[in-house]
Amino acid sequence: MLNRFNVTTTAPTPAVVDDDLGPKRDDESSVDKPVREAIGSGSARSKHIDVRFHFIRELFKAGKITADYVSTEEQHADMLTKVLGRGKLEYHRKALMNLPM
Repeated sequence: MLNRFNVTTTAPTPAVVDDDLGPKRDDESSVDKPVREAIGSGSARSKHIDVRFHFIRELFKAGKITADYVSTEEQHADMLTKVLGRGKLEYHRKALMNLPM
């Protein structure tokens, strides 16, 4: 999509993952391993797998996207899917609306 706006990037696009993917890791490179295993585990002949999954898998293998760890506490979409207390709701709202924290 960035190409449509004549924006070029040299670094891969980060895809954020939480600790549901595996145990918490300190170094960024070790996050990529379980993601690579999960994305690369499908067979190209699996017709029930959506084409979008294969597209993402190919982007990941080509190094155009990477997996970055984001803790569960920092998952801002939680405000849209979970019941949160006022403090956490305000924190996530400010982050999503790009307001000063």
